[in-house]
Amino acid sequence: MKAIFLFVRRNMISFLGMTLGLIGGYLYWLYYGIYDGTFGFSSELWTNCVYGLLFGGLIGSLIGKKTINHYEKKNNFDHRCDTGHG
Repeated sequence: MKAIFLFVRRNMISFLGMTLGLIGGYLYWLYYGIYDGTFGFSSELWTNCVYGLLFGGLIGSLIGKKTINHYEKKNNFDHRCDTGHG
């Protein structure tokens, strides 16, 4: 159970990006979606939400990786020594 909490804590920015991307995909479908089905990206709700989730997770992971590296350099943190136990 502790490993799950550690995983969630380390990837919190990615999860936040995924949530914002999911909401963005829904809002795009709601306001700009093409309902006649000629363009597959904006005609289906689930495709917009999945693409938004993926793009949001990608951007969140890039931002999270940058902030984690900055934190590690600032505090001289060596992640190889962090076993997650204790």
